[in-house]
Order: sequence, then structure tokens, then C-alpha cells
Amino acid sequence: MGNVGCMDDTLRRVSLHSVSRAFARQWRSVGKELAEDVPASCPPVRFDLLRDSRVNGRARALIDGSGSIKSYLMTVNEGLAINLMALAVALLAETTTLSEQRKYLRIDTGDGCQGSARVLRVIDWRFSLVPQLKRLKDRNAQHVAITSSRLDFAQAAARAAMFFSMLHEMSHIVLGHVRWLYREYGLASLSETEKPGPLDAATFQALEIHADMMAASRFLSGDWDATNTHANGFGVGLLLHAIASVPQRIENYNDKKHPHPLIRFMSLYGMEVAPAEEGQAVPPHTAWRDGLVDSSRALFDIKAEYMTSGPLQDLLTSIEPGGGTTESAVTEAMMATYSDVHRILDRKVVALKEYG
Repeated sequence: MGNVGCMDDTLRRVSLHSVSRAFARQWRSVGKELAEDVPASCPPVRFDLLRDSRVNGRARALIDGSGSIKSYLMTVNEGLAINLMALAVALLAETTTLSEQRKYLRIDTGDGCQGSARVLRVIDWRFSLVPQLKRLKDRNAQHVAITSSRLDFAQAAARAAMFFSMLHEMSHIVLGHVRWLYREYGLASLSETEKPGPLDAATFQALEIHADMMAASRFLSGDWDATNTHANGFGVGLLLHAIASVPQRIENYNDKKHPHPLIRFMSLYGMEVAPAEEGQAVPPHTAWRDGLVDSSRALFDIKAEYMTSGPLQDLLTSIEPGGGTTESAVTEAMMATYSDVHRILDRKVVALKEYG
């Protein structure tokens, strides 16, 4: 996670190819430090940043000759970091992104930015950006003009998303999900994009939501700064959609290999957070929720041709200023799965404690 600096409307010309790859390289050392921050009762955990262009993360148990868990490995692909940074910069270089200024944001209105107009003609936003960045470079369409404060915000959002993804994988370990899967089913790993065969989809989704909520609790504790908290929410919103690749209407949400981003979005949007302290202008949950919603609106703007009838728009139009959603505007299938997942989660949290 990082701080958003002071407002600065100095215009910068940024290469999506260069800035995203430079961003990806820094996470190996960060992940190793994070892996050391596990309870003493937990077997050792190590981290690896994989040279893989796909958007994915994984938590796995390493088994010794006797069949016991000797340690854990959590991995995140470079592709995730590259996608997140390129997407964040391209979005913030669009003047429509955050055009309705939050009073607490230290970010300019984007006047003078020249965002992804040329990029949009080359990029297919439904798929991983990694193999497409080379095409941008070859066609001399990789640069965007972005102000310094917007670039700072994009970097802070991408850092938050990466940190959240690593906390999510660690949560699978600390909460006992990986140990439980191994003990009960003989499975040694959990992937962000592949449902373990023996598990029903709703139970798998409950494990993912459980890990999400523990990871988010690190963002929703401690000292509050509205701009940075908003950037955290914005980045996590980008992550949910990056993992899903194509937010679209799916009639049966239980058929997903991984929780649909809207189910994860609703769970994180509704998390209980600390109340505002006396004299605090912006309550913590307001900045967090604003960030989640703003990233989804920005994504909808650039992906509109793929999402015009999708549930993301249903959800965005149903979120009321006072918080909460109106079920009538959201597909019944999604709401039913959301309810199923949280009922399973309520039961599993108790059952998993002996594995954590």
C-alpha cells in the first residue's frame, strides 16, 4: 500500500509497457517480507513471484515424505501486477475517471490528460493485457499523457491491489483453508482461477470470500486517511475484475470457477468497519465504498461495449447514497448465490478454526 501525494497537475508522458513491468519487479521482496509475518504456530511460509503472464495467485501446502505439511508456498504471477498497473494508469489517464470529484481526494480533475483513446483501438479489455502491451509498443500507441497526481493515485491503487492479493493468498493459509482441503480431500493447493474438483462451487466461493474479508480487514484497521483509503478500495475493485477477466451477465453464478466479481464486491462493500472518530470529516466506510464503486464505474466506461446489459450496471445503479443495495435491480440468481455463499461461510468459519 502507498500514500497518494499532494495535488500536482504536471503533465507526464507514460509508457504503459515500461511502467507496468517496472511495477511488477518490486513485488518479490515485498512478498518475502509479508510471508515472514505469519503466526508462530503456522508452518513456515515462503513467497514467489512467478514469471507467468496470466492473472493468477495460489496458496499451496508442501508435503514431506510422511504425508505431513512441512511448509506453505504462496505465489502471485507477474501477469497480475502488470495487468493491474497498466489498467490503473490507463483508467486514470481518462478524464472521465473520477470526474465527479470526491471532496477528500488529493487529485486533479485530469485537464490535459490524453488517456487511452489510441490504446482502446488496440487493446481488447476482456483479456490479459500482458501479451497486448507488446503490440502497443510496436504500434507506437503505448503512451498516455497523465498528470502527476493521477499517476500517484494509479500507483497507489495498483499497490493496494497487489498487497490485497498477497494478503488473500496468505489468508487461505492462516485461516486453515489449505490444511482443511489437504486433510479432507487430499488437495494441496488453492488457485485464484480453478475450483478444486471435489468442492461444490458455493463452498469454494465461501472460502474465497472468507480470505477476501480477512485481507480487507488489514485495509480497514489502523489510522485512516480518506484519500489513501479510497485508493485502496479503487485498487481492490480493479483486482476483482482483473481476476474475472470479463464481468458479464451469467445466469447461474454457481457455475463460475471463481466467485463472480459482483459477489466479492458486495461482500467487501458491506464489511463492517470502524466508526468515524470525532471530528473526522469522512467516515472510513465511505472512502472504502467510494473507491470500490468508482473503480467499477471507470471499468464500465471502457468496457461498455461488452457490458451494456451486464449485472455490474444493475449493481451500480442500485447502490444507494446511504449504503446498501436494492435487490430488485440485481439479478435474482446472483443474490441467491450471494446468500448461499454467506450461509456456508457462517458455518465454515467455526468448522475451520481447528485447521488454522
